Amino acid sequence: MSISFWSVGRRLDDVDATRAVIPRRKSTLITACALALLIAVGTAGAANPQPPPPPPPPPPSGYFSTLSSGVSGLPKADGTCALLLTTSTWDPRPDNQAANHNVPADPSAVPWSNAEIGSYWAKWIAKRNQVTGNETGTTNQILQWAACKWGMDEDLLRAVAVQESDWHESMVGDNCGPVGQASYGILQIKNAYCNGGGAWGGYPYTAQDTALNADFYAAYLRSCLDGDFSDHRRQRPRLRGLGLRRLLVLGRLVRLRRPELHQRRQGPPREQGLARVLTS
Repeated sequence: MSISFWSVGRRLDDVDATRAVIPRRKSTLITACALALLIAVGTAGAANPQPPPPPPPPPPSGYFSTLSSGVSGLPKADGTCALLLTTSTWDPRPDNQAANHNVPADPSAVPWSNAEIGSYWAKWIAKRNQVTGNETGTTNQILQWAACKWGMDEDLLRAVAVQESDWHESMVGDNCGPVGQASYGILQIKNAYCNGGGAWGGYPYTAQDTALNADFYAAYLRSCLDGDFSDHRRQRPRLRGLGLRRLLVLGRLVRLRRPELHQRRQGPPREQGLARVLTS
């Protein structure tokens, strides 16, 4: 089952209320001590040892939640978010390895399309022009990076990726047969419809570059939250389908790697994607 951009992007401004209901556990980061060891070895026996350098700053929390609509400073710089990611090397999808290390040499060459919504939505197009896919790492790190860049809840992206592809960048959905007439990648970016009409574009990059796929999707959600697709915000996005709260719970359980909690609290999952991500 595919969740549309419009349905997933709706009522994202309810995340703050949801966060009060769903407890968060910050990701644990691995602390490196090699520098301290080198300092100890280098100063041993020195006649006039120099004072040690100041300690490094504390590691980041490693969790990114949704920032408010219209907040300034977005998107964050690609490199800034790259420095804030979890250092865990956990990746349940080793088959994503190649795509996780593909980065577009020229992001402006990605063939995005305005056919889905037209060129009227200038604020969205301005955001899309800042989609770069400029990150490599594990599948989990890439989803976290996209969340950081666009100020979206990282568990939301994890959960949508479960529903859309079970975290497989190689996923091809809504396939009409001819190359390009399908939805591609970890978050199922539709390139074109079965009649050949354009949708969001981006193929083949969206099928080959995990970070570009996630970057585009997170940018789209940010545009929904910022009201880029409505005049005077008359048509506020609303979440349908699974519901935002359930999506966030699902994403959190992926992060904590606890599929049995989903089954105990929610009953049998609507789809068995969570168990597939964590156990296959």
